[in-house]
Amino acid sequence: MNDEAARRLAQAPVPWDDVRQHRVLGRVEAALQARAQGRARARWAAAAAGVAAAAAVVLALALPSTPTEEALAVPAIASADVEPVALPSIPFATWPELRLPDASVAQLRYGARVDVDVQRDELVHLVQHSGQVRYTVTPDRARAFVVDAAGIEVRVVGTIFTITLAEDARRMEVEVERGLVEVDNGTRVAELGPGDRLSLDAEDVDDEVVMLDAAEPTSAPRPARPVAPVVPSVEVLLGEADAARARGDLPRAAAALAELVRHYSSDPRAYSAYFQLGKVERARGRHAAAASAFAKCWKRAPQGALAEDARAEAAVSWHAAGRDDRAREAAEGYLARHPSGTHHSRMRSLLAELR
Repeated sequence: MNDEAARRLAQAPVPWDDVRQHRVLGRVEAALQARAQGRARARWAAAAAGVAAAAAVVLALALPSTPTEEALAVPAIASADVEPVALPSIPFATWPELRLPDASVAQLRYGARVDVDVQRDELVHLVQHSGQVRYTVTPDRARAFVVDAAGIEVRVVGTIFTITLAEDARRMEVEVERGLVEVDNGTRVAELGPGDRLSLDAEDVDDEVVMLDAAEPTSAPRPARPVAPVVPSVEVLLGEADAARARGDLPRAAAALAELVRHYSSDPRAYSAYFQLGKVERARGRHAAAASAFAKCWKRAPQGALAEDARAEAAVSWHAAGRDDRAREAAEGYLARHPSGTHHSRMRSLLAELR
């Protein structure tokens, strides 16, 4: 066949018959089926990647881990459709807390134990038996907040501070973060401010209270002590105080009263014992200790029979001790509480002198 004949054969129309139609339709259907199978395989691949990602997250959550303050992250899955998953932070265990009705909080650390001895509108009295406790006290000038740790009282209005008791409860430490606290070992009163730290022996009630520098050790080896004697009863201590006052032995009278209020602070008779202690200390010329005792008296029972006199005596004693700031505060508190009280003129004169 020459070229011309081949060209004419190629241009000649091909007849459309049933055989040709069946052949063309078969090729079209095969192509459509192949395309559908390709799309299905792609969908299954994406689904499998998602399942793999979820399985990896579940596995990571199930594995044991060490608590950390940082968030723990699962590595990203190699898929364009899956985002990296980050686990939430796992905080360290928190210390147990004792929450009081006035919103004050005692955070108990290292085997600490605290009992609520008195819980009233005008007085909160806690007893710390052991361990370390961080106190966050809600400010309230109408309420006395007192912590007794091994017979040593810590008094506050509104502050944050920590008390640490040694295992044998013979040594205690107070550290102040905010506000002011008073530490009273029965014969000495120390006022601590932010950053101050005080350490003293719980049994040395006659020792001077010493402020420690932050770099100074808080404890030192001490010789062995004999077993502490049994504390006399309230009746015995009151009798000793009265007898000592009658014979003019003021140091012994003060010691008996201080021992009474330290060991029997929840006894109703401690209220009047504080007032007597204030009078004895003032007679001894220990005006700061007298003011502290008078203040404890009225704070213990602001509505009590001795409260008005105790407020006035506290103001006078603070002035005699050279603490004019405390004297002014006490005198103003008296006039606000007792505007027509027995000591009204006396407090007015004191305030005029302080100006």
